[in-house]
Amino acid sequence: IQSVHELRRNYPNRIAIEFDIRTPAAQVRHASRAEPAGRYWLVDHAGMLLPVPGALRPRRDLPLIVGTTVSAITGRPDNGKKWQDPGVLEALALLQTMQNSPLSEDLHISRIRISSPFYLSRLRSKRKSRPRYYLETAEGVDIRWGEFNNGDFDTEKMNSEKIADLRHFVAQGYIHSLYKSVDVSTHLATCSRQRDRKSTRLNSSHIPFYRMPSSA
Repeated sequence: IQSVHELRRNYPNRIAIEFDIRTPAAQVRHASRAEPAGRYWLVDHAGMLLPVPGALRPRRDLPLIVGTTVSAITGRPDNGKKWQDPGVLEALALLQTMQNSPLSEDLHISRIRISSPFYLSRLRSKRKSRPRYYLETAEGVDIRWGEFNNGDFDTEKMNSEKIADLRHFVAQGYIHSLYKSVDVSTHLATCSRQRDRKSTRLNSSHIPFYRMPSSA
């Protein structure tokens, strides 16, 4: 149950309850070294794990959130608890951002891949990188999204700028008809003709360039 709106007693011996039920928004593949193939767990938009046993195979009617490595997604919660892995929560927020954007009619997200954060040595200290995201659409387009940024840091474009890049490519007819890979993670957004499912690196041959106007 997500929320209860009303609880009332109906004479003589009945109780009426009005409430909202949590509905699945995506399925998360959680793997471990003991079970590298993983299982698929249903979550709602808030990241709450729904009380459904983990499935051996994914459903076709829900977007899939997966890690590029076994350690990319950690900390599967108990039923009814919120998933605490920041990559899962950001992937769900990214999914909702795309579904609520004007792109929802042109690009339907079928899979979000989460890269495993790693440590970078800098001046004898270690700084953990943020997860990066790679989107796949039902229309057969791969999108290198990069980091999830709602304005929390200035080292990468904001989500709204990346959506503007995608809208430009869709409006120009680049996506679907000519190009199958899109990179909006940098300020020099690009498209390419080929998909590369074996790697997160996009093939950059024959690319039209589109530079977003600076916000300054």
